[in-house]
Amino acid sequence: SLPLPADALAFTVCQTPVIYTRGDSATLRVTYADGTVETVAGAQLPREASRHILARDNLVRSLHVTVI
Repeated sequence: SLPLPADALAFTVCQTPVIYTRGDSATLRVTYADGTVETVAGAQLPREASRHILARDNLVRSLHVTVI
């Protein structure tokens, strides 16, 4: 199971957990299987992260989306 903060929404895309929360700014946080975290301002997923998710190669552990 995946622990979620209060008022969060979660689902999976190509077996990758996607967690939506509300915040002060729109950001994407990509957590990779090796533990590194890439944070991006805005709502555009980095191309490489998108490729890994769609390939289902398990290199992206989760995606956390913060919306305003």
